[in-house]
Amino acid sequence: MRRTRGGDQGLLRGILPPWKTLQGAGHQGIVRGLSKFGGFKGIAPLLYPNANSLLPYYLAILIHTAGNPEPIAGLTIDCLQPIPLLDDRQMIVWAKHRAGTMQRCSFRAADPYEPPALVRELHGWTETLRCRASPTLRQRLLLFRGARGTNV
Repeated sequence: MRRTRGGDQGLLRGILPPWKTLQGAGHQGIVRGLSKFGGFKGIAPLLYPNANSLLPYYLAILIHTAGNPEPIAGLTIDCLQPIPLLDDRQMIVWAKHRAGTMQRCSFRAADPYEPPALVRELHGWTETLRCRASPTLRQRLLLFRGARGTNV
């Protein structure tokens, strides 16, 4: 999206600004366009994930990796690693904090429903939210836009 005459930063990088911002002068065209396509609730899930849209990804990765729920929820964007001797496979790597070790699980890289494909898709889908997230959350894979901002 482009910058408006007022220099409103909320319209940049695919993030919908708050409703009160759009009610101001100069944003009538945006408000009409949003209402034509279902308003905020219709457009926002197309731009970035919410908690409900991340749940199937989380469950699929959780089931495929057979990991514990909390460490899988804490996956970072660098959890996908290549296997040097096997070009057709990739590993999902996550920390097991109580045990103090790293857990690894290998998957086919080309399968569209295996965790490597899901991780790549999530990484691309949450990219617009990374600049809005707090520095401690920016590296997390399961980012979403909630009522109170960007969260994991």
